[in-house]
Amino acid sequence: MSQLLRQFRLPLNDYVYGNSAGLIEPGETVEQAIERELVEETGYQGVHIDQIFSPSYSTPGITDGAITLAICTIDQHPSQETALESAEELTSIWVDKKRAAEILANGKILGRTQLLLWQWVNDRLN
Repeated sequence: MSQLLRQFRLPLNDYVYGNSAGLIEPGETVEQAIERELVEETGYQGVHIDQIFSPSYSTPGITDGAITLAICTIDQHPSQETALESAEELTSIWVDKKRAAEILANGKILGRTQLLLWQWVNDRLN
């Protein structure tokens, strides 16, 4: 199973599928930010970080903002309530490979999520 977020994005005026994401707070490590964001957006704790990739740039022609992707294993049972900001409208869902393939074929999906999900559906991730 893979965990996704279904979230409303105003510029699209629609829902898209993506992964947990957020900013690193002052004094926080990348690992701490990953764990905090997962708890805030999904309620899941017991995060095991399997892989952290070096920062990458999705729109260097527009901004110098970098993203750091991570592959994590998490407990599928939320241990607490989410702590969403008032403007956030998202739902955490678990999908099997069949549903993930349907989302890849027909759903609106964030680019980084699309690549990771394709890898998982096609057995390229362990």
